Order: sequence, then structure tokens, then C-alpha cells
Amino acid sequence: EFALNNKDRFKNAYVSNLGSNVNSAYSDFSPVLENDSTLLFSSIRKDSVILLNYGDQNFDHTKIYTTTFSDNLWQKPTLKKDINSKFEHNGNGSYSPDGKRFYFTRCRKVKGQSICQIFVSNVTKIGFSKPRKLEGHVNHAGHSSTHPFSVKTTIDKAEHEVLFFASNIRGSNGGMDIWYSAIDANGKAAQPINCGHTVNTSRDEITPYYDSENNILYFSSNAHFGFGGFDVFRTHGSNNKYDNLENMLEPINSSLDDVYYRPMNKDKFKGHLVSNRPGSMALLSPTCCDDIYSFVSVQPTIMVLEVSDALTGAALKDVQLKISVKSLPYKQMPDSLLFSISDEAMDKMVAKTDTSLLENLYMSKKPNKFYVLDSKNII
Repeated sequence: EFALNNKDRFKNAYVSNLGSNVNSAYSDFSPVLENDSTLLFSSIRKDSVILLNYGDQNFDHTKIYTTTFSDNLWQKPTLKKDINSKFEHNGNGSYSPDGKRFYFTRCRKVKGQSICQIFVSNVTKIGFSKPRKLEGHVNHAGHSSTHPFSVKTTIDKAEHEVLFFASNIRGSNGGMDIWYSAIDANGKAAQPINCGHTVNTSRDEITPYYDSENNILYFSSNAHFGFGGFDVFRTHGSNNKYDNLENMLEPINSSLDDVYYRPMNKDKFKGHLVSNRPGSMALLSPTCCDDIYSFVSVQPTIMVLEVSDALTGAALKDVQLKISVKSLPYKQMPDSLLFSISDEAMDKMVAKTDTSLLENLYMSKKPNKFYVLDSKNII
């Protein structure tokens, strides 16, 4: 019902696949920016086709890779040899706010169930130190703790490093919940606190990202109102008090799984997300496997138009407004644009149309009036 009621609503954003240098025929996920031109992510990289049998302990495990952006594209990735385990799945990285530690997860099958634990490694001049299991109260035997995200924020009126993560530890509402834990000066995790019922449900909430400047928690859920599968949501608040839950709408979300929403620290209008939506590099089926995508949020282009004689200002008969679509200031163009024109004085829409990028748009309007032209992308 939500998808049907919101099929014509969308975010002003463009989503594009990072391409075959980063994305493989299998799952590629957990993007984390080391800097503006270096990206860490998790993947299985194989030159030949493999069929994953998760009951077999001999299949390849996901490992953490790094890629750099140059010549206007992401380059072939290289393996981060100093952090990966050969016998477990490695992924879900996050740097501490000071950049001195790197949190990530290792997962393995235990009695047919995937169990993940959070590890940490010190960042050195030559790479990462030997990883160790995060000390404190985050990891619990028989339960999964995963998707760590480290941020500096305020708890009880004091600044702390805080680790958000997803877990099904005791106290969860049913499946995986979003939790947070303060990290002390010795790097130990305090007793975790559940983020509350606005965020967590009886199903699964995963891949948290906290924007401490604006007090916004982003996460994915397969229970809250959405388009299908996991959708990305955001909610305002801090600690375990949140409200105004919002679905991020299309094209951030799709009818499939959309997770790992990761805005850039310096530019919140850009970032990465992970999805198994159609258009991925999947081998087994069009939606079998996750790919990493970039997104760019764009504010609508708004122009105020006055219909009058440019020289005399005299009233004119009905005129045509000519708009060259290809000249609009978009860095990446969609297939078409949706235009609406409103009477500025009455604040009322008087016309709406869509057009491809290859044609000029004409609209007949009355003279000596001000109109507001608003353009939005159609994905």
C-alpha cells in the first residue's frame, strides 16, 4: 500500500552503479570512505564462476578490498591483506572519528546460523595492526553483532566516541535491532543501549549511520512502511529518543533491498548505498546479489519568470516560454524532467508537463505575471 501511495513521490537524487571495477558478479557491500578518493568495501573476487554453498566451509569468504578514484573512475581493487581472515567473512568497516581505529566484523556459520562479532584494528603508518575482538559488552556468545558505525556525539551532556551497531542480543525487539555503546578511553565498549521503538521493530533493522551534526539516524528496515525488502529510513533524535521517522523514497529505495546508506562526511548530498535492484552486475539472476551505488542529491532548479516586453515592460499578448532543457545545471541527467509552473501571486500550480532532454519545452502563459518554474528529475 505504501509503495502504491508513494509511486509518484521521489527524492531529488541520482543513483548510479559504481561499475565493473568495483562490483563483481557476486555481492559487493559495506562501502566506507577512507578519504575522498579511497574506498574500502567487501566482496568475493573470482576469475571463474563459483556457486556459493553456505553449508560448505570451503567456499570463498568475503574479504575487505580497497579502490582509488582516478581518471574519473574507480580503479581495480586490491586486497587489504593485513586485516582479512581466510576462514571467516570480513566486512562492515568503520573508522573511529579520530581515524586511529578501524572497526569491522567477522562472521562464520555456527550450527547453520551466521554469527558475527565486531573486531577492531589500530591504524598505523603502514596499514592495520593485528585485529582483535572488541572488548567490553558489544559481543555476546551465540548472538550476532555487526554493522558497526563509529561517531563522536553527546551522551549525558558529554562528548564520547559512540559505536552504533546492529545486533540480536538479549533485549532486542525480535530480530536485529540498532544499538549504541560508548567507547571509553581504553577502547572498551560500555553496556549497549537499544535505540528504542521508533527505530526498532519485531523484524530487522540494520546498517546504521548517525549524522551527529544534524542529529539524524539513518538505517535500513524490512518492517517499517516501504517499497519492499529493506528500505532506507531516517529519524531525528539522539541516544534512544527518536521521532519523525521518514522513508527516504525512490530512487534511494527500490522494491528490493537497499542498505548501507552512507553520506560523505563533508558533503551530505553525496554518498554510497548498497542494493540488489535490477541493473546490478549479478551473475545468477538480475537481483541475486548486492552492488555498491553512488548517489547525488540535487535541489530542484527553480526560476522565477516574468512575461512582459523586455524593452518597454508593456503588456504582451499570450507568449510562449521557451526552455532549453539541456542547459539546466545538472551534473548527471535523468531520462526526462518534470516541470511545473505556478502563479507566484496565488501560489497555485497552473501547468505541469514532462519532457525528454533532447527537446525544447514550450508553454503558453498570460502576460504581465510572475511564474515560478520548478523542475524535478524522473528516474
